[in-house]
Amino acid sequence: MKVGTKSLKNHLSLYLRRVRAGETVTVTDRGVPVAELRAIAPRGDQEEAQLQRLEDEGLVTLGEGRPAAFKPVRLKGGARLSNAVLDDRG
Repeated sequence: MKVGTKSLKNHLSLYLRRVRAGETVTVTDRGVPVAELRAIAPRGDQEEAQLQRLEDEGLVTLGEGRPAAFKPVRLKGGARLSNAVLDDRG
């Protein structure tokens, strides 16, 4: 559906209801399309779609399930991990 800016301004609630119902509204200015209003996916769906796209492109590998249990690293003599990292970099 196409709608002019004046009509959109005057009947915004009507067009938003139509968008929520799944319709796409093209906004025109003097007959020239300038914008498109469409419903957005719920946030979780967007994140899943983005992650899937990145995996499809070979940029990430998605994990499966929960990470395996692991034992925390214990440093001798109560040394701080941050100091051990800095020493290792030095």
